[in-house]
Amino acid sequence: MRTRKCNKYLQLGSLVFLIAGLFGCGDNAGPADGSSSRGQQTSSAYSTARGASSVLPAPVTTGPIEGGIRGRPWGGTSKTLAPLEPFDFIQEEYFYSSTAEARDNKGNPLGSTAGFTSRLLVQRPRLPENFNGTVLVEWFNVTGQMEQSVQWAMNRSELLREGYAYVGVSVQETGMTTSPMAIKTWDPVRYAPLSHPGDAYEFDIMSLAARALFAHDGPAPLGDLVPQRVIAAGQSQSAALLISYANRVHSDHQVFDGFFIHSYPGPISADVDVPVLMFLTEAEMEGLTSPQSQATSQGGNELQDTISGLPGLGITRIPNSEPPSPDANNLRVWEIAGASHFDQQGMYYSFAASSEDSSAPFEEPFLFEIPVLCGQPMNQLAMERPTRAALHALNAWMLTGHPPATVPRIERNEDGSVVRDADGLAQGGLRVPPMLVPVGVNTGHDCILFGSYTPYSDDKIRNLYPTRQDYEEQLQAAVSLNLRKGWLLPPEAVLYLEEALQVDVWSD
Repeated sequence: MRTRKCNKYLQLGSLVFLIAGLFGCGDNAGPADGSSSRGQQTSSAYSTARGASSVLPAPVTTGPIEGGIRGRPWGGTSKTLAPLEPFDFIQEEYFYSSTAEARDNKGNPLGSTAGFTSRLLVQRPRLPENFNGTVLVEWFNVTGQMEQSVQWAMNRSELLREGYAYVGVSVQETGMTTSPMAIKTWDPVRYAPLSHPGDAYEFDIMSLAARALFAHDGPAPLGDLVPQRVIAAGQSQSAALLISYANRVHSDHQVFDGFFIHSYPGPISADVDVPVLMFLTEAEMEGLTSPQSQATSQGGNELQDTISGLPGLGITRIPNSEPPSPDANNLRVWEIAGASHFDQQGMYYSFAASSEDSSAPFEEPFLFEIPVLCGQPMNQLAMERPTRAALHALNAWMLTGHPPATVPRIERNEDGSVVRDADGLAQGGLRVPPMLVPVGVNTGHDCILFGSYTPYSDDKIRNLYPTRQDYEEQLQAAVSLNLRKGWLLPPEAVLYLEEALQVDVWSD
């Protein structure tokens, strides 16, 4: 049995690379076919390096930062799941200081200024010849009352293999100073110089982080690397704030060449003059944690509802405020059917990284068990896989000037809820192989943040796919479609094929 499965894996894995070669660029121009863009530091349609000529002043930088009680930066890469050495990457931390202007939550100036000192967590190629010219600048997510590098967790494989530079930024007061899990509490010695004047200044703190990559009074956070494209990225709460940033602040500061808006829907102004790729899951279509039917109104607050079935935890949900805009010249929206706001694969990395942070300065990490929420397994669609393809597509768009093809949106009923089949599978949208050839139901809406997975019975699987060959032929067609469309890259497509080998309900 083991030999038979290995032989099938070799056949299916070879198919992925054959398909990628046959279809070339697919529906995404340039290197979005999965070919490497490493070392492509050439001019392009969107290679304006706006941060190099921004009107913002040069921040004062210090670093690389070392020492402290922990002896390492908070939120660094997991040494076990994402080691940097095989890719000749290095990790460094820098502080940067400047003066920020206060703005309201829509990005409009309020007229006051304040000084600050924040930090840049840098993971980058050591040598310029291994740099693809693109920097991903992430606004750290602080929903969990700690700084989380969600984009590194989701995109680490793509960033490493393609030679991006990654810069995580401490933008909000919660993650830096006010939470019990703030970085100044975690290591009060290392982070003693940091100061935050309040979240009214968060937009300018983000802008000045990008400015520090080009103009700085002090050491260069990127060393000898010369960025040609700088992408602003954020997930969930950070993505919501980046929508306001793109619509209002971007035109003032001109430091970003593109935006990766991850897991938060909202309108993008037609005036935004750089590429924006908005990546959404079905969870955001019906609210970030739970559908309306599972929540009860709380205190007349239209933005927050209490989740039923979880008494005493004080957990709230945030319904959608506004839907995403239609695709336009500088906007593409990917809505991933079956995906949840966060999922099991993302939790594997995040728990490992949190274990290493909590254990520092000791090398052996504490072990955390991934919880079972809502009494069922969390979503297992592996949202990180199309996430990597989305980033690749955005970079190809910026590199060539040709946007990726429009992706179908998730189907909605008249009341705005997601259209589902009899099993509960969302209809429409971008459909990765487990949604095109399901052996269970992944949903994003029925458990706080993490969705759920319900496997089909063996009888149901055999009814859908009478033989193993039927199942594998349909799966191969689904993988081929995803590669051709640019919704998956070959390394991630192989993972879906490998997982399919575990489906063993037929008697051969």
